Amino acid sequence: MGERIDNSVNDGRSAYVFRINGSNHHKIGTLLPPSGFIPKFAQLYIYDTSNELSNQLNALEHSNCFDIRGDIVQELQEMLDSINLYVAIFRRARDMLCDHGKVLDVRI
Repeated sequence: MGERIDNSVNDGRSAYVFRINGSNHHKIGTLLPPSGFIPKFAQLYIYDTSNELSNQLNALEHSNCFDIRGDIVQELQEMLDSINLYVAIFRRARDMLCDHGKVLDVRI
């Protein structure tokens, strides 16, 4: 690409970051979970949103968290839905998948 890659942002504590000209680009992987796997990360905003709360609690259950209150998770989700622009983008991707069936290549 002819750009100098800045690896100083990759300290191993989060998703890989590819920085070009000061902008961060994240590769997040598939927006739908592989068959037989539970949704996690961004997939929670797109996959099976009619069971979103139970999917979120299941994803958290596998992270060694204990005593997770569903009412608090639900309130946090509602807050993110109302103020976070990235959540709105993922919700739009969900709508596209529902409207058009299986989409092979979606970029957000």
